[in-house]
Amino acid sequence: MRYLLFSMLTFGWVIMGFANKETPKYFGFQQLSNTTFADEKEYPKDYFAPPLDIPLVLSGNFGELRSNHFHSGIDIKTQGVTGKNVLASADGYVSRVKISPWGYGKAVYITHPNGYTTVYAHLDEILGDLGAYIKQQQVQQQSFAVDLFPGKNRFSYVQGQVFAKSGNSGGSGGPHLHFEIRETATERPVNPLHFGFAIQDNIPPVIQGVQVHPLSEDADVNGLHHPFAAQLDVQGKGVYALRNTITAAGDIGFSINTFDRQNGASNQNGVYRVEMFVNNEKRYDFKADKLDFNETRYLNALIDYERFYKLKNRYHKTFLEPGIRLNMFPYIHPQRGVVSILPDSLYQVEIRTSDIEGNQSVVKFEVRGKPITRVPDDVHSDSLIKHNQSYYFQTDSVRIQLPAHVLYRNTPFTYAFESKRNAVVSGVHHILEGSVPAHKYFTVKIKANTTALQHREKACVVSFTANNGLVYEGKAWEGDWLVASTRSFGAYAIAIDTIAPKITPLNSVANSNINKQQTIAFKITDDLSGVDSFRGTVNGKWVVMDYDPKTSRLVYTIDETTTSGRNTFELTVTDNLGNQSNYTANFTR
Repeated sequence: MRYLLFSMLTFGWVIMGFANKETPKYFGFQQLSNTTFADEKEYPKDYFAPPLDIPLVLSGNFGELRSNHFHSGIDIKTQGVTGKNVLASADGYVSRVKISPWGYGKAVYITHPNGYTTVYAHLDEILGDLGAYIKQQQVQQQSFAVDLFPGKNRFSYVQGQVFAKSGNSGGSGGPHLHFEIRETATERPVNPLHFGFAIQDNIPPVIQGVQVHPLSEDADVNGLHHPFAAQLDVQGKGVYALRNTITAAGDIGFSINTFDRQNGASNQNGVYRVEMFVNNEKRYDFKADKLDFNETRYLNALIDYERFYKLKNRYHKTFLEPGIRLNMFPYIHPQRGVVSILPDSLYQVEIRTSDIEGNQSVVKFEVRGKPITRVPDDVHSDSLIKHNQSYYFQTDSVRIQLPAHVLYRNTPFTYAFESKRNAVVSGVHHILEGSVPAHKYFTVKIKANTTALQHREKACVVSFTANNGLVYEGKAWEGDWLVASTRSFGAYAIAIDTIAPKITPLNSVANSNINKQQTIAFKITDDLSGVDSFRGTVNGKWVVMDYDPKTSRLVYTIDETTTSGRNTFELTVTDNLGNQSNYTANFTR
């Protein structure tokens, strides 16, 4: 392996030498307002009825920390099965229907006259005239995925009217109903638990861990220059303390691993509020009242992303990164949650977590100040990516363009080159580390070699998983350069994909009588670039096929297109590089 290393600097904070010790030593942040859209207000408590006719038990909370986003609603358990009645929560009209293999899956939006819109997602079946309208649109557009806006005079429901069956469609991890209440004018989701739903909860949140982070280059915590994970003791219901004595120097911050539970369920749900106090002064406040979809990816700045990347647990930071733009903070301290430790000083720290019912847990501990002994690393300005400025890097074989605000804090740029690796046809370009979060898309361009140019139509940019698996990133060409836009740092290369998708029948229909079958089902998979499109026909007529990527299942529910007697079913599946597979079967009915 040959490395072209432009910086061996560790991922850390940069000193600018502020004279005032009480001012955090990191730099480059822009002030967030203390006035947010998640302000206190009175929400109607008796306007919305439950969207299911079974007891409401939650498997997910509003504002919960998810992969790259905050959870924008509540997840309601459906007793482990699909097919439960889904009810209109209030009188209103269907303003949108979105059907997709991804995300919300099959989702219906109902707009109400009080200024709110309810959203019902991961549905299995949409009933009646609305379901017939959706199918008609799918056939007309010849697409399973549709995004429809029927208009206020087309489909209306009264409170409690059944319009769908609950399911597990889209990105759902199991049968449940995802339910949202949004402001109609802004489309911002509001915490549904503000609206008076009867969900029993007298259980305080659980605190699993606390970290102390050295933030300035001269900082250390218990002699360490990386986050220190403290051990916890439970002192009573909702009361915790640290086993460890904490000594520190320089600028430090804290993070907490916490979750909530409601009565009747063991799920680890998100907490509603996190607060941090130092010597009885509030230094940090986070509340899950309202979200803005444009800001949801700032979750990666709110958590200790490096720990999540490596260990898959989320620690909520009680200090604000310089580049965060998230309006979920009712109060912002001038030091943004950073604590500047003075020698021979004692700091009483208290972190509180609470649920929306007011159940609270608290962890208290002391931090003792000591003199600064660490000499900061010499950071070269030409290798530093400033989070609020664009950055460009190139060699003969790679070009990297980062727009401003890709990063949440100023970060040393690192690059390494690996000349050869199995499964790819180019060298491997290591761009920072996968443990560094990227907020916005940036561009990677790789110069094609002879092999890639010979297979131009089948070449693509790939990245690598932790176990060296390949992830398709893009296939655009600019001259002899292959281009991809991505939001992940790590290793990139060029690969060739000439293998067509695989079609596996799950309930064989070839040359058989299917009178007793309700569906024709397949498993469709692709080894690299992924399934791009599929097309099924019966007797030459396009038919709706329901695709679930998480199970790789593709299903045609037999309808009027299939006639009595002999029929011909044809399926074509194409991947992102144009490789195509075909399946044909004759059957009778």
